[in-house]
Amino acid sequence: MALPLVPHEGFDFSVQFDLEDLLFHVQSNGSHNIGISSFHTHRALEVQLPLSGHYCLEFDGGSLELTAPEDLCLIPAGLTHRSSPGLRPARQFSLFLFWQRKPGQGRPSLLAQTLACLPKDVPLRLHREEPLRASMLAVCQEASMPGLFSESLLRVLLQQFCLLLLRHCGQSASIPSPASAAWDAESAQYHKIEQFMQRNFATGITQEDLARELCVSRRQLSRILPRLYEGATFQKKLDEIRMHHALQHLLLTDTPVEDIAPLVGYTSTSGFFVAFKRTFGISPGAYRRAHRKEHPTT
Repeated sequence: MALPLVPHEGFDFSVQFDLEDLLFHVQSNGSHNIGISSFHTHRALEVQLPLSGHYCLEFDGGSLELTAPEDLCLIPAGLTHRSSPGLRPARQFSLFLFWQRKPGQGRPSLLAQTLACLPKDVPLRLHREEPLRASMLAVCQEASMPGLFSESLLRVLLQQFCLLLLRHCGQSASIPSPASAAWDAESAQYHKIEQFMQRNFATGITQEDLARELCVSRRQLSRILPRLYEGATFQKKLDEIRMHHALQHLLLTDTPVEDIAPLVGYTSTSGFFVAFKRTFGISPGAYRRAHRKEHPTT
């Protein structure tokens, strides 16, 4: 299924948000046509999403061919690079990610450790990673919608993209394994919670189920979750995961909205609608219409 493109010009934006023990600052120059640029660097991690055509990303020691709609590319901060199109016009959406540890934090979270393991000397091409592309495209579309732009929704979509990116990179990055001395019990618990909830979010799992998985009491779990997830409760964490998967169904499939509810773990359509609107500020149907009205999937 082809992803919808965003042919019109976006606009600059700057958004800040918290993600566990990290503070993110995101800037973008919107969607734009690609010309042959001079070599340059950025102080932030650059995320490039090819929207149409293909182009060459040149950097010290090599080059990458990036093609829509298959690729997504991460360019490390400080890496000298430039983009140049082929014989046909090409278009991209790019944004810049800055992050820092929030003051007063203790041991770095697993997300912070994963960020530290991202490549620093070469671009990272993510090829045919559909969930990541769909998430980045949702950010692009929201930022480029004339008259429909919502900063609160954009913030949530950016949080979703960062989480998906870090989870993807954490699977392949050289982060400490459970057998290493650097891996402490808290990181192991975090990893186990993430795996369990990703496997079971569509079922009727409860806090007791997660407690049994971790071999702790429910009371202990009620102290563990806020510590690992910046004050989040079990239900808040579960709803967050369910909402992320709901967005994928809305963006990438034609599944009727009422049929998405059981696919992401809600026993009633009304419960799904209430949770979705509480998270994003609009109904699932309105979200789908806003992102497909001008750019339907084919």
